[in-house]
Amino acid sequence: MKKPLPARIGSTLVSILLVAISAFFIMNIVFSQIETRRLEGILSSKEEELAQLNRDQEELEKQKQKLSDPEYIKDYARGNFMLSEENEQIFILPSQGD
Repeated sequence: MKKPLPARIGSTLVSILLVAISAFFIMNIVFSQIETRRLEGILSSKEEELAQLNRDQEELEKQKQKLSDPEYIKDYARGNFMLSEENEQIFILPSQGD
């Protein structure tokens, strides 16, 4: 026995509505997964950047400690800027590759 026409239309509309709602939720899940992957990539990149910044900070802290030592500053200035002490001569020797 067939259902009356209004009942068939009603059940068809309910079925269509359920399919549409299901498709909406599935699309939300897919878009959420895509966004999660994108954010994980950004997070990974930022974690690497943070690790590099921490390494840079450690190097700067070491350099800061060295620069507080007067002997280091004296040796650095003499080596890099060819500063000499009184009655001292500086000779520039060719490197071994020349």
